[in-house]
Amino acid sequence: LWWNFDSHLIFRFWHFDVCAYSPKEDFVIFRIIFFTLLMVPVTTYAVEYVDRAEVQAFVKELAVQESFNERDLLTVFRNAEYKQSVIDAMTRPAERTLTWAKYQDIFLTERRTVSGIEFMEKNRVALEAAYEV
Repeated sequence: LWWNFDSHLIFRFWHFDVCAYSPKEDFVIFRIIFFTLLMVPVTTYAVEYVDRAEVQAFVKELAVQESFNERDLLTVFRNAEYKQSVIDAMTRPAERTLTWAKYQDIFLTERRTVSGIEFMEKNRVALEAAYEV
């Protein structure tokens, strides 16, 4: 046979009827491939923001200048996920631009005004403390 099909693993999958290995050897080869794939961590392909130098510098800056808890910030960045759909939405040009007069009609509604006043009354102590900082 051309290039001895039974000596190349990939050809064995294409031509499974041409094989010099016993079923026991096949099972051993399968187990080696299977466990090797299991050992490859899935997170290898994920973006690990917490490991990036600029993120670590940003966390330290926030901890020093703004009194954030460094461990909490690292937890937030460790759990952050890269989402291409979000990046696409942010980088896509706006279909149209509105003046403040148009935005005002969208965002400054009676319901939102009442909800804002209720929020401020409910969280007055926290808002005053934040204002003092």
